[in-house]
Amino acid sequence: MVKVRSLKEAMIYIKSLDEKTGISGNAIRMLVVSGKVPSVKIGKKYLVNVDTLMNYFEDKLSGEVEDDLQKDPEPREIGDDIRSIPERLKRQNHPLKS
Repeated sequence: MVKVRSLKEAMIYIKSLDEKTGISGNAIRMLVVSGKVPSVKIGKKYLVNVDTLMNYFEDKLSGEVEDDLQKDPEPREIGDDIRSIPERLKRQNHPLKS
């Protein structure tokens, strides 16, 4: 049987499985609104399959997170992003200037 719940009911269901879960209602809403987790919108309410939602988290926490960590770019030098102040923005008579 498909477990279709509103976002609030999905959060209550997840909390019943693990009361100390780090998953928040806002996190569920963001996943649904962004389309990362499929849902059906009826009026103002989103309905989500709780099993699909749980599978999303299981997939992300099992393997894809490790892949994301391996894709980190090489560390950059500290000064790489520092640019000089354009001449037109420099003040001639700055009060702190000696």
